[in-house]
Amino acid sequence: MSNTISASIFQLSLRGDTLARWTTFNPVLADREIVLEKDTGQFKIGDGTSQYLDLPYGGVVGPTGPQGVSLNILGSVATVGDLPASGNPNDAYIVEADGDLYVWGDTSWDNIGPIIGPEGPTGSTGPTGPVGPTGPTGATGNASTVAGPTGPQGADSTVTGPTGPTGPTGPQGVDSTVAGPTGPTGPQGVDSTVAGPTGPTGADSTVAGPTGPTGGASTVAGPTGPTGADSTAAGPTGPTGPTGADGDVSALSIGDLVDVTLTAVGQQDRLRHNGTLFVNEPPVIRRNLGNTSGSQAINLDLAEMFSATATGAVTWTFSNVRGNGAGFVLILTDGGDFAQTWPASVDWPAATAPTLTSGGVDVLVFITDDGGTTWRGALAIGAAA
Repeated sequence: MSNTISASIFQLSLRGDTLARWTTFNPVLADREIVLEKDTGQFKIGDGTSQYLDLPYGGVVGPTGPQGVSLNILGSVATVGDLPASGNPNDAYIVEADGDLYVWGDTSWDNIGPIIGPEGPTGSTGPTGPVGPTGPTGATGNASTVAGPTGPQGADSTVTGPTGPTGPTGPQGVDSTVAGPTGPTGPQGVDSTVAGPTGPTGADSTVAGPTGPTGGASTVAGPTGPTGADSTAAGPTGPTGPTGADGDVSALSIGDLVDVTLTAVGQQDRLRHNGTLFVNEPPVIRRNLGNTSGSQAINLDLAEMFSATATGAVTWTFSNVRGNGAGFVLILTDGGDFAQTWPASVDWPAATAPTLTSGGVDVLVFITDDGGTTWRGALAIGAAA
C-alpha cells in the first residue's frame, strides 16, 4: 500500500488592521502569530507574552548600526573656486553655481550632489503696479429683459424743482384720529366791534387780600329810620361795668363840647357827640423799617403796610392789634438771604413758611380775625419786580 498525497492549493490569510487600531487595542499576540499593519505594510510576530506595541517589526531584530555622521553646513559660496583652501571633517558648503553640496574629506572638498532645503516662507506682496490705460468702449449689448434691483435712495436735492400742475381734488378722506401739531399764531386781527359774551365767574380765592383803607365820611346824611315801638317788657339790668380811666378835659360848655383831649386812644376807637360819630383812623401809609436784622416789631398803630430790607437774620413780632379783625402787608427785600423767624401764632399754608427770594422782593400778607391770637400768613407775590 503506497501513501499518496493529493496535490491541493492552500491560501494563507494574515490577521491585519491599521496601525491606529492595533495601537488602540494593543493585544497580546500568540506565540509565532503573524499580524499585518494594512496601512504601513509592516508585520509583527507574537511571542505569547508581549503586547503589540512592545513587539519589534519584521520578527527579526538585527544588531544596532554605527553612529551616523552629521554634516556642519557653514554656508554657501558662489563657485567651487570660492571654497576655502581647507576645512575640518564634515564641514560643508553649498556652491550656488551648481547647487551641489561640497563636504571636506581628508584633503579636498568632495561633491556629494545637490541638496534641497525646505521651502521658505512666502515673501510679502509687492507694491501694486500703476493702472493701465482704459481700453476702448465695447459695443452696447442688447437690452436686458430682466429688471435689475432698485438702487439705494439718493440724497435729497438741495435745488427745488419747478412746481407741477395741480391735480384734481381727491375724495374726502376719513377723519384722522391723531391730532396734528398746532400751527403758529397768526397776526393780531383788528379789534372786534361786537362785544363777546361774558365768561363764567372764577372760583373764590382761597387767599384773603389785605384790608383796604376806610373811605372818607359821607357828606350826605342818610334818612332816619322809623322809631320802633316801645318794648312792653323790661329787660334785665346788666352788671355795672368797671370805672373808666379819667379823661383830660380842657374846656366844656353846657350843651356843646368845645375842646376835648383824650389819652390812650387807639385805632378804630369811636366818640359820638351830638349825634356825630368820630372814628380814630390812622393815615394809610407805607412805613419803611429800613435795613433790618435781629428783633423787629410790626406796630399796627403806625401803619397797615410796612417795607424792610433784610441785612441779617430777623425775628419778627406783631403788636398793638385793635379789635378782632386786622391785617397788614409786608414788602420784604432780600428775605431769602437770611433766616426769617416768624411768630408762633402765624398759620402758613400747609403749615410751612414760604421760601423767600434771594436778592429780590417778596410781598407777604397777614390777617387775623381773633385779635392776633392767630395770624394767617401767605406769600402774595414772590420775586416781585
